[in-house]
Amino acid sequence: MRYRWVDTFCYLVDMLDADGGCDSAETVRVRSAWKKFCEYLPILTGKGFSLKLKGKAYATSVRSCLMHGSET
Repeated sequence: MRYRWVDTFCYLVDMLDADGGCDSAETVRVRSAWKKFCEYLPILTGKGFSLKLKGKAYATSVRSCLMHGSET
């Protein structure tokens, strides 16, 4: 069996760097939050939705996606 050296590795939805840093994990987390934000953009910017509904949609989808796996 031949092994290959990689710089980053995705393990349990978290990115691991070869040097032990967390830069790629943060980048992946922010990108996934932006993706969720773009998916919910019609609700978040729509005039037919209440501010309370917009806040709940943001908190449950975008913010939870951003904060998942963070320890601070």
